[in-house]
Amino acid sequence: MTKQGDNGFANADPFNLRNSRYGLLVGYHIGQVTVESGAITLPIYTGYRFVVDPSFVIGSGTKVTYWQFPLNIQYTLWRPAKQLNLNALAGMAVNTELGESLLSPTYQTIATRTSPGGSQTTTRSIITTLYRKSFLSTSLGVSLNYQLARLLDVNVQVNRLFSSKDIVSRSAQLQQSGNSSLYNVMTKAGAGGLSVLLGVTYRFKTIKYYRLRDDQVY
Repeated sequence: MTKQGDNGFANADPFNLRNSRYGLLVGYHIGQVTVESGAITLPIYTGYRFVVDPSFVIGSGTKVTYWQFPLNIQYTLWRPAKQLNLNALAGMAVNTELGESLLSPTYQTIATRTSPGGSQTTTRSIITTLYRKSFLSTSLGVSLNYQLARLLDVNVQVNRLFSSKDIVSRSAQLQQSGNSSLYNVMTKAGAGGLSVLLGVTYRFKTIKYYRLRDDQVY
């Protein structure tokens, strides 16, 4: 997330760090190569805080949740034991917002603080939020798989996601009562950075069927 604005603004608390991602991937394994696809949620957050005084802080933030549809290829680099293997991963994904957020493009808020002496401070904010409905991303990473049971694996995956830096943006103009100055800020957030994924993999066995044919000789 990046921020540009007048003095008094700070980055908002990135609560998305406490938001879990979830999804399901289905893959097909051939030799040392696994091809997989599926759907994973991808939350993107941006926002700001405006410090009126140490006891009066105005905050505004938004989170847009995208559905990520990746196509990944994993290649087994190292297998030090029968139950353990290290894989390299590369992939690309289509990310789309499916109307969950329903954000209003522009709206106004009013925050009022009453001091112990009875005086009031009012801060009006005009906030505009823009976000892309869809975008592309790529990823590189490594994964470590451990065979816990005959058809069950546990895995840890570290990914580096690459995409545009301005997927979600929020701009605001603030004005306080008794003060003619206007305070402006612009924050932008993208879908880039490191992520650590923990997962469980279940392997389905493929069964081959053979058809016997009786040939008659005349």
